[in-house]
Amino acid sequence: MKEESSALVRMREFEYDDGRSVAGQRIDNFLVSQLKGVHNNVDEIAANSRLKDLLSLPTTDAQIVYVGNEPFPTHYLLNKGSSEGIKAGQAVVTADGLLGQITSVGSKHSELTLLNNAQTVIPVMVARTGVRSLLYGNLETLDLRYFPVSADLQKGDVLVTSGMDNVYPAGIPVASITSITPTSGTPFYKTTTRATANLTSTRSVLILAAKPVVRAQFQQSKTIANSSKPMLSKGSLLFVKNQGVLWQLNSPVKADLVVTPRKMVQKTAHTQSVVNLKQTPYGPAATVLLQLMSGNEAALRQHFQVTQFKQNGNTWSAGLQPKSANMKPLFSRIEINGGAYVNKIVLFDPQQRPTNIVFTGHSSANNSLNSSENALFKLAQ
Repeated sequence: MKEESSALVRMREFEYDDGRSVAGQRIDNFLVSQLKGVHNNVDEIAANSRLKDLLSLPTTDAQIVYVGNEPFPTHYLLNKGSSEGIKAGQAVVTADGLLGQITSVGSKHSELTLLNNAQTVIPVMVARTGVRSLLYGNLETLDLRYFPVSADLQKGDVLVTSGMDNVYPAGIPVASITSITPTSGTPFYKTTTRATANLTSTRSVLILAAKPVVRAQFQQSKTIANSSKPMLSKGSLLFVKNQGVLWQLNSPVKADLVVTPRKMVQKTAHTQSVVNLKQTPYGPAATVLLQLMSGNEAALRQHFQVTQFKQNGNTWSAGLQPKSANMKPLFSRIEINGGAYVNKIVLFDPQQRPTNIVFTGHSSANNSLNSSENALFKLAQ
């Protein structure tokens, strides 16, 4: 029989103790014992709040209420469960990066299994180069075991989730490379890494949505040089995290445009084109909206600097300044605002001409893709 973690045992105690009783007292006592670090927790909550607002998909705030007594903890207990819609398999993050995933759920609590758990294997890629590999949990550290010496890897490189397992959304920072040594007799590097998120003293976390599918209507208004009228277009949008975004244009013409991290496909009634984004200089620009809508923090940080962030109740706005050579010739700045979802994106070209994209009627209720939608995404795999 599989041995249960102390966090899972404690969750069962919390779930089934009567009333406020011992369970509530245990939680209260644990929180009281953490008051010395409360200012750090406030900082975490503020950072997570900013990250949450920049993400286009629903998230759930949670607190760690039990950490166990292990010298290298691999499981934590969170204060959110099935009554808040939490399900096993959801990814858990902080503003610094990935912590792990939900592995067991009670009505009011859930078990978080950390990255350093010996059973954890995370598909990752080097943010700088896109080279993919696997990262293994190993209690004290995270092991990049099979990275070939023929591939480009440097000290300081950041490893982000690749999204290839459909568990962890793509682009979440996981670890940084702290040392690299070629290993005699093997074709692989010997590396050491450091998790980007604090695995031992974090208290406030975000649980990412289990089925990140969002549908909306959009209307685009693009200012054209030497024209007194903007070019208008409208249609529907389907965003599927770990896959991409499907724009279905209804006016002024009918067309489908699929953008994934790898390809862009444009399809009309009579034509179809497929572009490999790594083979075109316009690849980064084509995925800008995908990065904005998915909250791909690693990609956004690579290409943009956040110049302003404002929050007013449940709404927020942010300004992005391009910093990469790929983006500067295309955009002077980007403005984005929203609430639970992204509501508006304004792209300014180098001549300060705006392209306004307004999203309305957001819905995440229908998570199933129809056969036509699946076929379009398959073209862009």
